[in-house]
Amino acid sequence: MEKVALFLIIGQSNSTPIVGYMEEMEALLAGSWPALSARPAQPEPGTVYAGPSVTELTLGNDVAELAARGLTGGYMPAFGKAWYTMTGEKAVFLQCALGATGMHEWTPNPHAYSCPCTHNGGGRLLSSAIESFKTSYAALSRKYEIVRCGYLWNQGEHDECFGKMPMAEINTAGKYYAAYRQMHELLMRTLPLQFGGMIVVRSHWSGETAQDSMALTIARAAQYALCQTIPELHMISRMPETCAKDMMSPAGIHYSQKTFNDMGAEAAWNLGKALSGALPEPEGVSLFGRSGALLARFGANGQLKEGTRVLTPGGGTDWVLARAEPIGADCRVTMEIRDGKLILQCAARKNTQPQADRYTDGFGRIDWEKLRSDGVDSLEILCR
Repeated sequence: MEKVALFLIIGQSNSTPIVGYMEEMEALLAGSWPALSARPAQPEPGTVYAGPSVTELTLGNDVAELAARGLTGGYMPAFGKAWYTMTGEKAVFLQCALGATGMHEWTPNPHAYSCPCTHNGGGRLLSSAIESFKTSYAALSRKYEIVRCGYLWNQGEHDECFGKMPMAEINTAGKYYAAYRQMHELLMRTLPLQFGGMIVVRSHWSGETAQDSMALTIARAAQYALCQTIPELHMISRMPETCAKDMMSPAGIHYSQKTFNDMGAEAAWNLGKALSGALPEPEGVSLFGRSGALLARFGANGQLKEGTRVLTPGGGTDWVLARAEPIGADCRVTMEIRDGKLILQCAARKNTQPQADRYTDGFGRIDWEKLRSDGVDSLEILCR
């Protein structure tokens, strides 16, 4: 039997196949876009398939055919092409993502959350995705050897926008984290999934530069914490953090097709390494501020390679992100404030909640008022 890898794609519009090429083409024909950035990656015929539900592998859902006819886009074609090249497994994608949907709409009980949005998912996003997977899996498993199953996630612009509004229940990184874990745990419990893959969200409407895309949001802070505390969830692309304006599509919120092509290939290769156990050794830790500016970069032995060793209030140091380098490094970065020091440490990944303390919330926020009230007006950064 031929081998198949089955991927459930969930999230909001940058996870759908109607962005990138199709959006650029529409703007090009309308005379509002100068040129296509790229066509979708072109897999070999008979190697990559996609649809809302896939019960047979046919010409109608063959991504090679869809890409040749300009009927698909986004990161999925490039991911599928790279996956087949790397593994020899046919890649089948269940396209269940939907634009303009919030984290609460992907929970088992979306109606339990208040949000001033339009509730584009209609309350059935997760249950519909689960049903699509069950139907597809049952049909395909009769003809193919399904060798691995997992889900791919890219979402969070919605929660940055609506999380700032009154009545939005998901308005902190901690609440996003808790809602995501509800979704993740139901998926893993209900379906025969072995892994999740995270394409981290960029900062919404982030401006001109790549640094703008690094600006911290509740979703980005939560997504890093999720990948560090759920062993089977892997950060597979950080490309959205590198996107300047020229890497985006006409609308400005979706990526260009060229960016999607690079993102999909990177995500596939990083996921393949993670699932094979070929994870890179940690090479150090980078610390970023609220605005996305690099504050400090440390090498594997804790030496300062770039930036500052002392944090002071102001300049975006009230909210920081500590991430292990390179992407996929098999560790989590813990952050603790003690005795006037901000202590960063690489530790083993394990299934635990982020831990708050007197001065931090567990998601990178630093309470400088409490520090000053305790006589601390600066923090020495230590990396161990």
